[in-house]
Amino acid sequence: MSATAARGRWGERLAAIDYRRGGYQVIETNWSCRHGEIDLILTRGELIVFCEVKTRARHSHGGPAAAVDSDKQRRLRRAAEEWI
Repeated sequence: MSATAARGRWGERLAAIDYRRGGYQVIETNWSCRHGEIDLILTRGELIVFCEVKTRARHSHGGPAAAVDSDKQRRLRRAAEEWI
């Protein structure tokens, strides 16, 4: 596994821990379909959360939100629709 992939998995584990502390239940990790992958799928009550985790070593290329452009958002929405 590359250092970048390992950093990403580490960030996903931290995000899952933080969500659990907030009362969420992790029901899927790294779920994939033809539209792409969803890092975390969580529930709390009747709420379903589809989470894209971005773990960056540096902010020189922008924060994590900068990596989730409109194309990525569209793929995530389609994957979430397929999961539902």
